[in-house]
Amino acid sequence: MRSIGRWRVSTWLMVLWSGFWAFQVAALIGGAATACGKTDTGCQAWSELFAFVILMFVFLVWLVGLVVLSLVWAVTRRRGRDSLGKRPGAQAEGTPRGNCGACGAPVADVREACPRCGHSPQEGYDPWLSNG
Repeated sequence: MRSIGRWRVSTWLMVLWSGFWAFQVAALIGGAATACGKTDTGCQAWSELFAFVILMFVFLVWLVGLVVLSLVWAVTRRRGRDSLGKRPGAQAEGTPRGNCGACGAPVADVREACPRCGHSPQEGYDPWLSNG
């Protein structure tokens, strides 16, 4: 998906979805507090009960929508050029990159001789000492 700023569109949708339902909850709580007069206790009890039921319904709708948007967010994440899920620029397994142990020059494969100074890591290797 496209991105706006540093966030993806699906991230903005989740934020807007949550903000909309937070506004709904605030309006519900504010409306429930002023629904009945101060002296009518029966009306206040029913108003609180219905407000609670509606609040739970709003919470469930928000949660289901957030789960769906989270799945969309997870499925549409950015990937590298490699289709195997590796990070971009990753190299194939078995070819460790690194620096030469003698001169510090970058080498494509640390098991080969350095193209700059000719140092070979295989020269001083002793399998009994495991010093390679």
